[in-house]
Amino acid sequence: VAEGQLNGTWKKGLDKGPMRGKWKGKLIDLPKDTTEQITKEKINDDWNIIHDIFSFYTFFANLANEGSQEVENKFVQTEIKKWKIEINGVKYGLDYGSPQNFVQLADSVFNALYMDGDSTDKDPFIQLNESHYNMVGYFNQGVLNCSMITTLWSSMIKLCQLRGITELQHQQLRWYLEQWSSVCSDLSVQIKILDFAKEVAEEEAEEMAEEAAEEVATEQQTESKKYPLFPVNWDVENVIIVPIRHCIVTDNVVNQMERNLMAHFFENFGEIGEMAGLEWDITDDQIMQIQSDGKYGELLVDSAIYLRDNLDNDQLSKLIWYMANIVSEDKIIQYTEFVTLKFFFDQWFPDALDTYIEKFKAAGMTVITSPNN
Repeated sequence: VAEGQLNGTWKKGLDKGPMRGKWKGKLIDLPKDTTEQITKEKINDDWNIIHDIFSFYTFFANLANEGSQEVENKFVQTEIKKWKIEINGVKYGLDYGSPQNFVQLADSVFNALYMDGDSTDKDPFIQLNESHYNMVGYFNQGVLNCSMITTLWSSMIKLCQLRGITELQHQQLRWYLEQWSSVCSDLSVQIKILDFAKEVAEEEAEEMAEEAAEEVATEQQTESKKYPLFPVNWDVENVIIVPIRHCIVTDNVVNQMERNLMAHFFENFGEIGEMAGLEWDITDDQIMQIQSDGKYGELLVDSAIYLRDNLDNDQLSKLIWYMANIVSEDKIIQYTEFVTLKFFFDQWFPDALDTYIEKFKAAGMTVITSPNN
């Protein structure tokens, strides 16, 4: 820090660049009498030293993987209750009702860090820099001492270790530790602890990635043995094409209404439907190759079993609804179409076919249930 400006490099999100002008502050070792007035001005009914401390807990919790989760939330709630500070005869801390309660504190700090009107796009460093500035003032005034500063940053390291220290947590926390270590020498030990914890987190992440890769490989091998007809690249979005496609082609007539229903399925079956639309052409070619090998009947059976095991009841119900609409779009359910529906109903909803057939007939549709009709 020189002349009120910090020079160096920083990393916020994935944007690297010069820190100059991003951070503003004052020398940590300024004379106490120059900070006493500042400290008094910062303390009011809406914001006090506990808010400044909690700003750092909130910030680092939200730098965890996928943001702050239950484990971080519980930790910071426990830790912030430990902070009890007296300034000019006034006591601050949740046990003293200042702030009034944890919810009020959390809301106030979150809004200060992240809210810009109704948007959550506010740069958190605006408030974080202000809170850091305040803490320097408290330190220079004697409200905070090196023991308390060390306790704070040690607690922050523990917070970041809960689910493995992320790159952003390590970078930002290490920066603060380096700044304060110039006046609180014990923090040099905390820097070593932080770096070691980061190395451990990286090693654990690598081990977890290797284990996950092995599990995926094992699952793929199991699936390939269980469904040997499926091409190696097939997933649920490929398999789901089999019954949809079969309903379209089973009567040897493909019309525009069936194409429209197929497109509607792609658009309204979530991510699986979207991916199925992208995979349709290559999957269609692979199905025709399996059919030319004389194993199409086996493919239908495997697809029904696979989908039963990999979709939930709501998804299966939605899928059979689309299949039923495809085969009935011309108001006549041909015998081959009836057989198709019966086969998949028997696999997924064995007691529901009769109800569907009655609804078809009640709607004025013709249902051919025998090859002799």
